[in-house]
Amino acid sequence: MSVRVDAWKCEKCGKAYLNKAATDDCCREKPETKYTCRVCGCETKEYYLICPRCDNNERFKKAKKVKYSEYKVGYLWDENKDEYFRDKEALEEKYLNDAEDVENEGAFPEIPTWCYGCTEIPFSIDIDGAIETAVERMYEDFNDIEDEKGLRDFIKEWNAKQTGMTYESDYKTVVLLNE
Repeated sequence: MSVRVDAWKCEKCGKAYLNKAATDDCCREKPETKYTCRVCGCETKEYYLICPRCDNNERFKKAKKVKYSEYKVGYLWDENKDEYFRDKEALEEKYLNDAEDVENEGAFPEIPTWCYGCTEIPFSIDIDGAIETAVERMYEDFNDIEDEKGLRDFIKEWNAKQTGMTYESDYKTVVLLNE
């Protein structure tokens, strides 16, 4: 069985549409939309409401400030280099090494006076997710798990023994490097 379909075709590019309004709008000159930062007014990427510099300034103002000597987490996050550092010395070394690689040798690099802190994320097994995945593979209405509490207790005890850590940037904590 066949069905008749009426379509509209754009005169410029030849694309076909099912409604006339979409066809008329196809190759129409559209005014270029400029996206600007709500703080400083500079041009931003499409759909961004704030530029990276102003966003960073706002986060800095809101963040809790911690002296480097009082900072106890294992890593720092430098937004400028988009990189994690194990300590202040590693961060400074990176800036000094990068300064040697640039064309204007001898220029002293602008080492940041602050960076963001990090939160520690311990290595662990997500037993809830593992059980959920296993149950999804079973038949509908499956709930024949034997000794689920024993499994949960074992994994909880096993997770407590793990010492591995990863780090994630914490934009709510600013570490003052020159304090």
